[in-house]
Amino acid sequence: MSQRTLTVRDYARTFLLLLLALAAQGCGKKHRPIFRVGSCFGSITKVNFHDLTDLGRHKTTEHNGMVGTCRGGFIDLGHVRNAADVTRWLATDLEEAIMKGKTEFSFKLTDPSRHFFDITYPDNWRDMPESEKRKIARDIAIDAGAYGAYLGTAWHEIITYLGWKPAMIPVFISALAPEDNYSNLLGAVVGNLALRDTENSYNQAVTIAMRKEFEKLDIQPKEDVKEASKNIYAVWYIGEGYFTARTLRRHLDIGTGDNKVEGWPIPGLCENADSYAYRLPNLDFTKHGFSVEYSIKPTIKKRVALALGEQTERIRPDLHFPKIMDYIRKDVLERFGPLGDTHLIDPNSAGE
Repeated sequence: MSQRTLTVRDYARTFLLLLLALAAQGCGKKHRPIFRVGSCFGSITKVNFHDLTDLGRHKTTEHNGMVGTCRGGFIDLGHVRNAADVTRWLATDLEEAIMKGKTEFSFKLTDPSRHFFDITYPDNWRDMPESEKRKIARDIAIDAGAYGAYLGTAWHEIITYLGWKPAMIPVFISALAPEDNYSNLLGAVVGNLALRDTENSYNQAVTIAMRKEFEKLDIQPKEDVKEASKNIYAVWYIGEGYFTARTLRRHLDIGTGDNKVEGWPIPGLCENADSYAYRLPNLDFTKHGFSVEYSIKPTIKKRVALALGEQTERIRPDLHFPKIMDYIRKDVLERFGPLGDTHLIDPNSAGE
């Protein structure tokens, strides 16, 4: 594996990324999530591997980095925890917004784009007992929170690929990285499960839910995963140093076509294992008589319009994400050839 000497510039930019992640947490809002810096193959800080023996307790003694699973491939623990906490944050505020009868709820994540939920209530909402309202509001808020957490993080992956830079720091290497979509979706699933756990505190519930999901995905010993990770060098990425490394393959399935996402199998680990697909959260609340729609007011509007082939004030995932991903897929093919697209070649294959 090729190595190069790290420069002061490398370390300075990495420090800035850490500051940006801390600044992104904001202040003044209850349960506002603390955003963790995710792992990235090719990063100058290297990748720390973990397994069930050292995951730690969520928010208290947590460890972050990567785990490796037979059925879900590499999973970024920071992304899982971030998406779980965003689910909680959104669900908490959405529940109160619904109880107050608000018809619009908006939020921002780590980029300037603003995300919206437009809420239509059933005709008999005002006449319902408060206890029934609370039960319905919580049920809707948890599922909508998970939806916003996953689609919001998917949007972040999209715009970083299209060129958005936090404080002009390039983050293209990590946009739509092989493990990101699956990790983000798993985090939304974990957050949903934790919020529905009535026996444990939220942090305890996340810790429990993560362990259960990793066991279901057949998590492997960290030593085996670290060894298998050598197989992806010069196949999935090349180089070291984050700002000079190159991601050769991008996970371009964000799930808006078939409403599910699968992880990439890890070459040399658990050969022929059955993959596990997580289904996307949805906004079908007809059983409660509610209609909830989600949209995004994008940043870098010109580049988004170029990807769409048209200008639009609001992005709707069901309508616009497939068009944008088609544009990105073509761009990946031009830059990296068919090896860059999970839909065109088996990610285990080294190719030419």
